Amino acid sequence: MQDSFKQALEAKNSMDQAQRRLKFLNEEIYRSNQGLEMLANTVDKEYLDVQELEEKKVVGFLKKHKREKEEKLEKEKQEYLDAVLRYNQAVKEIELLEFERNVLLDKLLKRPEIEKKYKKELKVYEASLKEEDSKLGEALRKIDQQIVNIHLKKKEILEAHTAGKKCLETFWLIEQHLNSKFRPEYAPDHGFVPPGWNPIEYFSQIGRLEKARSKLPEASKRLKWFIEQLGDVYSDPETFLGIKSHEFKRFSDYFFESYIADWRFRDRINQLHQEITRIIRILESTMEVLRRELEKEEKKSEALEEEKTTLIRMKLE
Repeated sequence: MQDSFKQALEAKNSMDQAQRRLKFLNEEIYRSNQGLEMLANTVDKEYLDVQELEEKKVVGFLKKHKREKEEKLEKEKQEYLDAVLRYNQAVKEIELLEFERNVLLDKLLKRPEIEKKYKKELKVYEASLKEEDSKLGEALRKIDQQIVNIHLKKKEILEAHTAGKKCLETFWLIEQHLNSKFRPEYAPDHGFVPPGWNPIEYFSQIGRLEKARSKLPEASKRLKWFIEQLGDVYSDPETFLGIKSHEFKRFSDYFFESYIADWRFRDRINQLHQEITRIIRILESTMEVLRRELEKEEKKSEALEEEKTTLIRMKLE
């Protein structure tokens, strides 16, 4: 069993080394191609310099002028030749890097199969070690229990997050219905349209208010459910959240029980809108806290799994 795991580990280490080398080669090829582009520009420049000098006429017939031109032309040709040689050398180096990369890519095609075998052998070997009455076995069993506790906490956080998401969706919907300025200075009175009002506009506003009203009981229930689920994560969820579900229910009931008979109700609408907006901000902030908590627990779990693997691999050394 130990030999089987050791072979799987060696194969995995070889693949990991190949993957690291492949990453290095990709970066090196990228840098080399950038350098090749610069060399190509240099070659073009040197060629133009040579061409320009060859086409340039020498004024006069003095031997001195001709000699200077020939010397300068020879120098430009040599610089052009050097640039071409450097370019060709860079091309060859890139070709070698690409060849090695292709070899590694072929090798890494087997990586999923080797990873799968490694994980299987790791679990089998780990299970045998945990059955032993040894310090290593005890340490592995202890880490397993810690991982189980983390998974249970993650489950509670996810349940709270799910409840919070549904709660937030309901409050968002109510806020959308209330997110407009209600013109009427008094409550609707059995279909009576105030003087100077467009009936369509008036009943549209009243309709949005009624839709908000119809969603408030659902919002109260989902807020209560969210607080209950949050209680599995935090000892005092209402204090943590800063919202008491029974107070919100009483507030919403008071608003809708009295607004129809209240002839000045714009302030009541604004109060409700402000309360809904406040709760949304709190819910959004809490959801972000839960998300970070989940990430933190996930990292703890990964660290413990890595610790187990390290202990097991040390056994082979």
